[in-house]
Amino acid sequence: MIEIMVAIGIILVLMAIGVVGFRYLDKAGSAKATHVALSNCEAMVAEYEAAGMSIATLPNATNTSTPYYGDVAPGGAGRSNVIASTQSTFKVLLRVEKNKSMFSGLPAKAMADLNGTRQQVMADGWGNPIVFVGRGGLSTNLGKTSTGSSYSKTGAVITNPSGRPFWASAGPDGNFDSGDDNIYSFEK
Repeated sequence: MIEIMVAIGIILVLMAIGVVGFRYLDKAGSAKATHVALSNCEAMVAEYEAAGMSIATLPNATNTSTPYYGDVAPGGAGRSNVIASTQSTFKVLLRVEKNKSMFSGLPAKAMADLNGTRQQVMADGWGNPIVFVGRGGLSTNLGKTSTGSSYSKTGAVITNPSGRPFWASAGPDGNFDSGDDNIYSFEK
């Protein structure tokens, strides 16, 4: 009986190690997929510029206002706004033939969905839409400060240090406000 208990204990320990390892690999894989998606988006902008078009002609590229999207996860309040805003940028980028062929070769899971319908917007590794942000930056409510029983949030604007427009992912939680897991195309 003791031998059976020891064997079961060893099996349980090995299973726990396997679950932790799988979670780590899954998280690392999703982060890598997000970096690849952001690189693909940057490459599309580079192809657009190489075709003789100015980045300033992309929708929202020259915006000096700071849009706020917040939660873009499935069911999040900002998801439809991000998709609509970024979809207009993708439509312009896809006028370049190289971009169109690259984009059409992507698997369906590389596209963000809205209410069960795949949209013409690239998704990050967690299925959240990637947003195109103008040079004015992205407004977030980073950092929580306790004020009694509720929380008040302090604002922040995320901008590309080079002053150019950029692409952003809200990370695994799908919320730009958490800030701790957001991924930006200007970060390498």
